[in-house]
Formats: sequence, structure tokens, C-alpha cells
Amino acid sequence: MKALTQKFCGAVLTFALAAIFAPADAQQTNLPKFSTEELARRTLERRAVDAAIWGMPMVSLDALRQAYYRDGKAKNGDIIWWPKGSTWKNQSLTPNTSLRYLYVFVNTKDEGPVVLDLPPEANGSSFLGMGIRSILASNSPEDEQKGDALVKQIKVYPLAKATNPPTQRFVDMTDTMYNGLVRYDESIYTSLARMLNEEPVQPEDLQMMGMLLPLGIEKGKDFKPDAATVAQLKSAAAEAHAWLLAKQPTFVEDWWSGSHWKVPIAAIGPQTGFKWTVANYFDIDSRGIAFFSFFLPPAKLGGGSFYLAANLDSSAQSLRGENNYRLRVPANVPVSQFWAVTIYNSETSALILDLPRPTLDSLDKGLRKNADGSVDIYFGPKAPAGQESNWIFTPAGTSWFPWFRFYGPEKAVFNKSWKMTDIEQVK
Repeated sequence: MKALTQKFCGAVLTFALAAIFAPADAQQTNLPKFSTEELARRTLERRAVDAAIWGMPMVSLDALRQAYYRDGKAKNGDIIWWPKGSTWKNQSLTPNTSLRYLYVFVNTKDEGPVVLDLPPEANGSSFLGMGIRSILASNSPEDEQKGDALVKQIKVYPLAKATNPPTQRFVDMTDTMYNGLVRYDESIYTSLARMLNEEPVQPEDLQMMGMLLPLGIEKGKDFKPDAATVAQLKSAAAEAHAWLLAKQPTFVEDWWSGSHWKVPIAAIGPQTGFKWTVANYFDIDSRGIAFFSFFLPPAKLGGGSFYLAANLDSSAQSLRGENNYRLRVPANVPVSQFWAVTIYNSETSALILDLPRPTLDSLDKGLRKNADGSVDIYFGPKAPAGQESNWIFTPAGTSWFPWFRFYGPEKAVFNKSWKMTDIEQVK
């Protein structure tokens, strides 16, 4: 038996060696034929699509930063902000116009350690998160003044100047067009090359750094693609955009059973503290889709705020600007501060251009309530008679989605004893 086994193993080894050392033409008879040029083109396009998805966190943040310099005319350490709340002119990813956003960029390479001196809440005003948001007790002029006074106490300065910090500069962006969105063309790769040259390479990124070489992106070297490469990169960026758009509605996490309101993030995000790493893999796809939709996620979901999104109506149809819809917000929304619903352009995840009022919230004194305490919010090209105060205009031909935000979310949100209704199309 032992001799038979040895004979069999020898036959297998002989067969394997014969296959390995068979003539090349015999091995490749049925393989597709590609020219050297075509193989190089296909490799570049394939790597470029993956690079756009992998690099989305860096590219998305860089788009905000370049707008900070270009549109805000700001320098590192300056604070640009929207003291009257954002309007559609703040073209960032999924902002809420109920809050006053403050953006600041710094560069520790040039300035060393940097101090952010953020005062505690006072007089009903407070701050939320590190993409700093100013929250007011109400929309009254008095509370707005209190909020402004708290904002003016913020200081950003190099640690080396701690004994004598420079005067803090604030830039009012109220009427300024701020285009902080990624352009899905060859500029993605210019941005990616710039960020990779500025930032240290982490060990987990070394493999991807090698994958970027066919694109002409290499740390320490200028990125200078020729015209043919630019055309290929433009096509790859468009494909990455199409992929991200297709995936965005599907990578969300269910919240209530049978509801179209979802947590707008894959479960791996909050489960890993938005590190995207589990025991057996790093989820590049989920991270890319997330940063296509928003920027600066929290370390812990549901701390100071909690968000839900809906991509479909109650009939599982996409939300369209030419249709009329109603959202009935049940009474007693479980929040200690306020709630808000804001709509966005599905293609950009930003506020719809020229939209006069993208948000309705519970701080709005003009908001009409039903007898049972619920609130009907209407969306569409024309307000229902007598419901103008509860209506958000949507332009025909636009695909849109809402985020419903809970500020100071309470227990009933998380134990799911309070449930939102689906958006219904109305005739």
C-alpha cells in the first residue's frame, strides 16, 4: 500500500511539473489577446477607480480645505463660519442649516502643535463635535447674540505662542459661495497626490501606495500626467462616482423594522468607532461610500446627535422633486434640544442649489402642529393650501433625500419605542 501511495504521488508530481513547464503557446491557447498598450491602459483605469474609492476621506477633506483657502480667503488658524446658519451656498456634504458651522484648518508641520481653546456651554449656547457646530437655545435675537459671544471666545493658535496668542480672525461666509465638494474628474488624483505628499504614510497604506504607481502618484514626486493619462483618469473618476451613487442607498443600516428610515452608514462604521477595521479585513468600500456622503464622522454614534436618512418613500420609490410628499413627524420627538429635517441633492449629497429653505426644525415658531402634537412636513414643487410654513420646495427633475436629526437624542430613540413614519406621496 505504501509503495502504491508513493507511485501515485510521483505521478501527481510529474503531471504538475509537466503543466508548469509546458510550452507557453500550449498554456495560453485560450487566453484573450491584449497588446502591451492595452494592458497598461486597463491597469491604469482599474487602479484609478479603486484609488478614488480608497482615497475618498483624503480627497473629500482636501476639497473642504481648498474651498477654505480659495472661497473663504482664509489662512491656517482662521475660523470661517456661518453666523446666520448655512444656506445653499454652503456646498459641503450634508450640512444642517439649523446650526452655525465653524471650519478651521491648521498645519502642524509648519507651526508645530496647535491649541484649540473651546469654551464650555453658557447661557443656553453650546458647541457640538470637532467640525465645530454652534447650537443656540432658540432662534431669538437674544439667544443669537449669546451664541455669537460664545463663538468669539474660541481661539486657535500655535502652542509656541500660548503666552501671547494672536488675535483670532473670523470670516463671515453668510453670502459667500463655498464649494467644498469633490469634482469627479481628473482633479481627484491631483488632490490625492497632494495629500499623500503632505501626510505621513501609514503602514497599512503601503500596499495601496504601490498600487498607485501606474497612475504616476508616488510620494515625494510631482504628479504630472500627460494628456492621454488625464483622459483615462477623468473616465475612471466618472466610473467611481457612478459606483458610489449606486452603493450609497444600499450600505445603510436598518433602524426600525419595516421602515425606510435608515442609519446612513454601514454597521461597521459605528461598530469600529469609524476605524473600519475588523479582525479579518479593512473595509475600504464602506469607508469610501461614507466619505462620499458626509465628512468628519463622530467617534461614537448618538452622543450629542443622531441622524436617520430615507432614500425611498412608503411605496419604496425614489424621492423625486416633481412629486408631492408628506412626512408626519409623530408627537413627542425624543430630544432634549431640537429636531430638524433637511433635504439634499442625491447626486452631490449637498444642499440643492438655489433652494431658499432646505430645513424645517422644531425651533421654528411658525411650524404648525396638529391637534395630537404631530407635525406634517410637506415636500414638493408647490405648497398645499395653508401649509406654506410646513413646506420645503423641491425642484422638478431633481432626485433628493432627507436626513432627520435628533439633537440631544433621548432613550426612546435608541430603544426604538418612538418610531418615525415613512414619507408618503400625495396627489
